[in-house]
Amino acid sequence: MIRRLLCLLTVASGCLLALSATQAQEEKKKTEKTKEQIQQERMQRLTLAFDLAAEGRKRNAQEYLITAAGMLRRLSEIPDLKDMEKFKEKLEITGPGKAEADKDITPKTLLKLSDELFKEASDNAVAAGYSVDKLIKAAKERETSDKEERDVVGGPRAIAKLIGPGQTHTYTFSIFSHAHTRWAIESSHPVHVNVVHLGPPNAVLVNHVGQFATANWYPLSWNPAYYAKVKATPITIRVMNNLKAPVKYQMIIQ
Repeated sequence: MIRRLLCLLTVASGCLLALSATQAQEEKKKTEKTKEQIQQERMQRLTLAFDLAAEGRKRNAQEYLITAAGMLRRLSEIPDLKDMEKFKEKLEITGPGKAEADKDITPKTLLKLSDELFKEASDNAVAAGYSVDKLIKAAKERETSDKEERDVVGGPRAIAKLIGPGQTHTYTFSIFSHAHTRWAIESSHPVHVNVVHLGPPNAVLVNHVGQFATANWYPLSWNPAYYAKVKATPITIRVMNNLKAPVKYQMIIQ
């Protein structure tokens, strides 16, 4: 009888352990981030850094520039953002300028962009009669890489171009109707950027002049009945150089 009870207890214990292990695995699956979530979080931090940099220049606020630089430095070692796939969509070039002025250039790394923002904040502060070097030193000494460093297939794509005076670069491509898309641009001098969604409803997503611009969109939320029927929707991005000198820019989209 005692032996039988021991056997029953052993079996019951085994079942409980198996059940606990299964529940633990299910809980882990619930808390684990999907590849899409990881991609979106990274791009969200990147676009936030660009927005902070733009606001820092607008307000002459060096602390904004330092925070933006620190965020970019943290992101710079993640494989998806360190070696981005090239943006291969067709480019249409229009304008009165010379065609040879419009060409591919080597894109800045996020680390280089970070260093430029740190230097800009330091130079601005010195010109105003104070120092932010301690803040910059603290930002640089923090952890520089993301805890989630794995490479994610289908990460951000990027393009880097030199656009001639008076020229317009137009990119027309499709995005998935059921996916959240993030976009960002950085340029050496102010450019006029216009982003237009070509499906119902036709909408101007971005109309901005500056060195930093970001946007995110989720087409399904605009017209669910329409987008439930289509897999992709067209977007047009125009980069316009209204200056009398060439401008470098790089664009990132996820």
